[in-house]
Amino acid sequence: MSFALTAVLFGLIVLVTHFIQGITGFGCAVLAMPFCILLTGIDTARPVLTVLALVLDVYLLVVSWSHVDWQQYLSILAFVLPGLPVGMVAYNILPRTTLMHILAAFMVVVGIQGLVTQIQPGRGTPRPWPAWLLASLLFIGGAVQGAFTSGGPPVIIYATQKLKDKASFRATLVAIWTTLNVFIIADIVVRHKLTGVPGRLVLTSLPFLALGALLGDIAHHRISGERFTKLIYGVLLVSAVFMVL
Repeated sequence: MSFALTAVLFGLIVLVTHFIQGITGFGCAVLAMPFCILLTGIDTARPVLTVLALVLDVYLLVVSWSHVDWQQYLSILAFVLPGLPVGMVAYNILPRTTLMHILAAFMVVVGIQGLVTQIQPGRGTPRPWPAWLLASLLFIGGAVQGAFTSGGPPVIIYATQKLKDKASFRATLVAIWTTLNVFIIADIVVRHKLTGVPGRLVLTSLPFLALGALLGDIAHHRISGERFTKLIYGVLLVSAVFMVL
């Protein structure tokens, strides 16, 4: 496949997935990764998607800065950061299939439970999750983010429990992703993973990213809070499927 065709297909994937993240504040890497791996392989897809995710997160953080819940940001970061280097090391030395399958199955259960609650409001509000379980999810999210830049789902499960306002939900999450991806990109640069094809793909994907981000931000402000919550759980389910592709 020629580079030009690869760049266009890669860019279209970026457009769709970054549109989704523009609405919800998460999802671009975990949704894009399986398809981009098929196009270029994981050693190219991972650094390119990490850089593009950071660009999008910085943009979203700038336009939604006033909505960041800094207390929750610090609480999340306290548990996610220790998991980040674990994932970065594991990416190079451990098989990932089993862990990803277990995590995906867990996400399916959470996504279905959340959608059922939204569709049948008479069932009442789900019981809060134990603090130790939420903290464990954040650590796992940090590890998955470090390994695959796709650690959103475990952190999203925590965020759905703690951040009920859609603007705060998105803004706080992109603040987290911005912080984490800075560390990951530093490691990628040190390992010279952005030379050659990855660097060219970053440049050719930027226009697609810009269009997806703009449309996603517009959609974010127009969607209702109820539909926003349903979309979160829906993306969680779709992300689980894509994690095992």
